[in-house]
Amino acid sequence: MAAALSACGGGGGGGSDTGTDPGGNVDQPQGSTPVTIDALASGAGVFHFKVGASLASDTGLKGAVGGSTYAAWNPASSSKLLSAGLKVTFFGKAGGCPGTRDGVVDAGEARDLGVAAAAASISSSASTLWRWAPSGQSTGCNSASKVLSGPSITYLNPTDSTGGLAMYTHAGPRSDGSSGLVNAYGAEGQDGKGSNAHIIGTFSAFRQAWNSSSAIKPWVGLKSTAQQASARVVATLGVGAADLGTDVTSQTIQAKQQISTSFINTQCMAEGYSAKRPCQLQYLFNTAIYRYGVSDWSSVGWFQEGGVWFDPMQGGVPVIDGPVKASGQTVVDASSGLALFSSKGDATQHGSFNGKTFDLRISFTQLQNVLRVISGRKAGVAPADVTDEQLVADWGTRWNDPSAWALLNSAIGQEIYNPESEQRAVSIGGNLKQLYVAPQS
Repeated sequence: MAAALSACGGGGGGGSDTGTDPGGNVDQPQGSTPVTIDALASGAGVFHFKVGASLASDTGLKGAVGGSTYAAWNPASSSKLLSAGLKVTFFGKAGGCPGTRDGVVDAGEARDLGVAAAAASISSSASTLWRWAPSGQSTGCNSASKVLSGPSITYLNPTDSTGGLAMYTHAGPRSDGSSGLVNAYGAEGQDGKGSNAHIIGTFSAFRQAWNSSSAIKPWVGLKSTAQQASARVVATLGVGAADLGTDVTSQTIQAKQQISTSFINTQCMAEGYSAKRPCQLQYLFNTAIYRYGVSDWSSVGWFQEGGVWFDPMQGGVPVIDGPVKASGQTVVDASSGLALFSSKGDATQHGSFNGKTFDLRISFTQLQNVLRVISGRKAGVAPADVTDEQLVADWGTRWNDPSAWALLNSAIGQEIYNPESEQRAVSIGGNLKQLYVAPQS
């Protein structure tokens, strides 16, 4: 149930493309008037990861993320992955490592670090630099793969002014033609059944102690336990470069960067969860997206609204997926028209950018809309026809109690969809300055 790949299917909703673009490197700066957001709260009941010098020590990093850091490629469910703390993960296919799970990581190669630093717009020169890259020194890798690493890489520069959590995801050969260890999945996908076909992903997830007395309750006001609030998710991000390749292609080629946030109903878990009743849901906010051949995203129909789908690689966990609108606008479900979430910050970007702050709000009414959409989809009825009994069956007896919902996980992720990954290089580099999840009264 940890953060995993989202099966965007090459676009998170399909539909025909309109607008043309030569493709290639889409690192042209995207300018707009800076958006001023509301003040952030501090103290108990707030998760706020902010890059700075305090993260230069093991103790400082552990204190900031609430637990131990764990890194792996193609991780399996484990106590390390599901415990509180920072989880750095990579997903993709390593040809010489059939069946390998919980692949080990190392510092990566200097050449990959240099490319990543340029693409992510975060310096890789610091007295302390936390580095993670997939390594072939893993159980199940053959001799040829033992010497490989990357080319995707994540690193943390814990510097107050110029630092950041940098992420770089690469599918295909390097510029010199050499291969790294992990590439995009083939047509067989992640599970051999086509799930996440042609996708490679990199994630930095902040797992929470959701079942503890200190659990963050995003729909309960900070000043009063009786006060209902909106869940607020804020991230300051950048994308230095996204390169989709320059050769003409009829295939869908896409790169994106996203925020994902998962919530769990603690009473539902206590009453018993199952594959049919996961007791949790995940919001996926697309903060930056680039697709070969698309330059006018306002004309791409499927991108204008949100939707719900069920992730087979997370045991069928429902995912609420959509764009980030301009401040003051709300994303609605394409099928029902019900409100899913609202924006109070910057909108989804399609060029290079830095220091954009995305400020998402989910009112408790919007959460209840989502629960009805999900239960309706499962039962084959319209959200308006979902009964309270069905909601209890799916979400527990306290489905409509704000205090029963807790923050499970929040993450920054990158995904590439590249069906030509054997010969075509596609990459994206980005950074995180801060991530915040808390109630907003």
